[in-house]
Amino acid sequence: MNGLKDNQTSQHPNIVDHEQHQPMTIVLVPIKHASERLPGKNFRMVAGKPLYMWILETLIGIKTIDRIIIDTDSPIILDAAKNGEGIFGREPHRLRALFRPQRLNALNDVAGHRTSMNTLIKRILCDLTPEELENIGLTQNQIDEAFFIQTHTTNPCLKVKTLEEALTRFRANTTSDPSQYSLLSVTSHQSRFYMKSESGNKMEMVPINHDPSSLVRTQELNPIYEDNSCFYIFHKVGFMPTGNRVATHPEFFEIEDIRESIDIDYEIDLQMAELCLEARKKLANNELRRTVLITGAVGGLGTAMVRNFNKNGWKVYETDLKDCEPYNCDLSRTEEIQSLVKTLSTNLSPESLDAVVLGAAYQQCYSLYSTPKEIWDHTLSVNLSANYLLIQALLKAGLLGSGSRITIIGSVHSVCTSPGIAAYSVSKAALTNLTRCMALELGPEGIAVNCLHPGAILTPMLKAGLQRKGDDLPKALERMEKSHPLGKIAMPEDISKAVYFLSTEEGIAFNGSNLIADGGVHARLASE
Repeated sequence: MNGLKDNQTSQHPNIVDHEQHQPMTIVLVPIKHASERLPGKNFRMVAGKPLYMWILETLIGIKTIDRIIIDTDSPIILDAAKNGEGIFGREPHRLRALFRPQRLNALNDVAGHRTSMNTLIKRILCDLTPEELENIGLTQNQIDEAFFIQTHTTNPCLKVKTLEEALTRFRANTTSDPSQYSLLSVTSHQSRFYMKSESGNKMEMVPINHDPSSLVRTQELNPIYEDNSCFYIFHKVGFMPTGNRVATHPEFFEIEDIRESIDIDYEIDLQMAELCLEARKKLANNELRRTVLITGAVGGLGTAMVRNFNKNGWKVYETDLKDCEPYNCDLSRTEEIQSLVKTLSTNLSPESLDAVVLGAAYQQCYSLYSTPKEIWDHTLSVNLSANYLLIQALLKAGLLGSGSRITIIGSVHSVCTSPGIAAYSVSKAALTNLTRCMALELGPEGIAVNCLHPGAILTPMLKAGLQRKGDDLPKALERMEKSHPLGKIAMPEDISKAVYFLSTEEGIAFNGSNLIADGGVHARLASE
C-alpha cells in the first residue's frame, strides 16, 4: 500500500489542500479478487486491458477528483499499490489501495460475496484506523466533509465527460440540504412493463406503467428509471441517517447512451463491453468517427438531432446564436458565417464534414398588411440565404467532399400553408428548389442534398406560437392532434431519426428529394 503521508499530498503540483479550502472529492471503487457469477472477471482482459483498469483510467482522467480509494482483498492490486507498479506508479498521490479486513474478505468464504456495498462504505466513512487513514492519505475531518463517488470496475464504458457532468450537478444542488440529497445514475425505459402477481391459484400479469386497453406510443409512456449501478454521489451526512448511498431525496442522472451503462455480470456483458470499447478506441484514432455540422442546434428539434448523432458516435459541431462556443453564429450576418467556417476549418483540417444539417430557422407571424420589411428580410436571410451562403463557404473551404450529405430542414408550409405566415412560408418554399439546384450541381462531386419538410413538432417553439395566438394550449394541442390522420403530433426525436437516416449511407438512394414528414396533414383536402 502507498506509504505517502497525508501532509505530503500538497507537495504534488496537481493536488490542492482541500482541508483549508473546499471539500475533497473522493472515489470509492470495490475490487474483489474472486467473483461468483463470472470467475476472475475484474482481471479478465477486455479490449487489451484488465477489466479493472478501464474505470481507473477514466477516474484519473478527471482532474477534480482528489483521491481514488480501491477497497480490495486482491493480492494483485495490493502488491501493485505497495510496489508502485503500473497505474499506481503513475498516480501515487491520488490512487490508493485499502486492504479489506478479514471479516469482509471475499476470499474468506461465500459470505464475503454478500457483503453489502453500504457496509463497505460505512466502514470507510466511520471506522478506519489511524494507520488506514494514513495509508490512504486522508484525515477523518476530510472524510467527514468530502463528496463521495462510488462506482464499479464492472462499468468499463463510463466516460470522463459523463462523470464530470454528474459531479458538476451534484456540487450545484447539494448545498440546499446535503443530509437528504444524493445523485445516482439511471437508465430511462419507455416500454410496457408488467409484474407477476398471484391471485388465488393463478398467476396474473399486472401492467405497471400503461393501460393495455389504450395502446399509446411507447415514447409517450411515463419513463421507468433503472438504477444502473454506474455511480452514486453522496455526502457522509446524507449517508448516515439511513446507512444507504441513496439518500432520502435523491436526484436521477440519466445516462442516455445505453452502451455507456453496460454492467458486467455475465459473459455476454463482457462481450458487449469489449465491442463497445474496441469501437471507442477506433473512434479515438479517427478510424470510425464521422462528423456533422448542425445549425439551429439549441432549439427543440436541434437538441434532439444533436443527441441522436452523439448517441451514434458522431463528432457533432453545434452552432446557434448562443450556447455553442466556439461556434456561436448569427447566420443572418455573412461575416459570422465566414468566421464559423474558418473555425471549423482549423478544427477539422485535414478532414471534411460527413454531414451537414441546416436546421436554423426564424419565424414571425404577420398578415400581408402588417409584415414589417425588416421581418421579411430577416426571415429570408436566416431561412434561405444563410443556407446557400454557408454551403458555398463550406465548399470553398474544402469542408465538403465526396460522400458528404446535406439535409435541409424545410417545412410543410412549403407545400401548403396558413394565413399570417407569408414570410416563413415563402422562405421554406424556396428551399425546395435550392435543394434541387444543389443536388444537380453537387451530385457529380459525390455530395447528396435533400430537404425534409416536417409538420407540427411538439417543441417549446410550437407551444409558444400557439400561446402567442391566445389559444388555450391543451385545447389547441388537442385540436392539432385531431387534424393529423395518425392522431399524433410528431416528437422531435421522430424527426431527428429521419434526419439521421438521410445523413448516413442508409439514405444513399435519396438526392434532390423533398420529403414531407407531417403525419399526413397535407394529404387531407381543405374542403373536407
